[in-house]
Amino acid sequence: ALVVGLLALSLAGIFATTASSDSAVTAIRNVRVFDGKTIIPAATVLFKNGVITAVGPSVKVPDAATVIDGTGKTLLPGLIDAHTHLCPGSLGRALRFGVTTELDMFTQVGLARQSRAEQKTGMTDRADMLSAGTLVTVEHGHGTEYFKIPVYTPGSDPQAFIDARIAEGSDYIKLIYDNGSAYGLK
Repeated sequence: ALVVGLLALSLAGIFATTASSDSAVTAIRNVRVFDGKTIIPAATVLFKNGVITAVGPSVKVPDAATVIDGTGKTLLPGLIDAHTHLCPGSLGRALRFGVTTELDMFTQVGLARQSRAEQKTGMTDRADMLSAGTLVTVEHGHGTEYFKIPVYTPGSDPQAFIDARIAEGSDYIKLIYDNGSAYGLK
């Protein structure tokens, strides 16, 4: 079963209002479904406890299910924005536009840490986030113009610098190959 990363761009508000019981089954009928490869023009989608349990044109809807009419709407897998910069409120805004996962490419360590802590609580009113945290750059390199960050000193131990980024919570590493001259920093 697919996790409800399947997102109704125009039904997003309905999902929040139909989650009245953890055991309730919800059915969206007459909805167009795009699974990333094919389109089902008129399908029924069932989900329970945040998990999609059935999708198709002839899915039987249980009698006790909450039924949503999806006529004129489209369901599709949640989108991934592969280059963002985390700022307060941005993950909630992203979800409203169908983005269920954001890959943050540079942010303040404390903001990324706070976002991860919120994510671990199971928040469903915002996109999930993975982050590069502090990007890897040199003195006066791109990224240093925004706020004070640790910078790599050429000739020092690169593994120690990367290990420090991982210890801060970076999910992956973003390396800047730039001397900052394009931004007037050198």
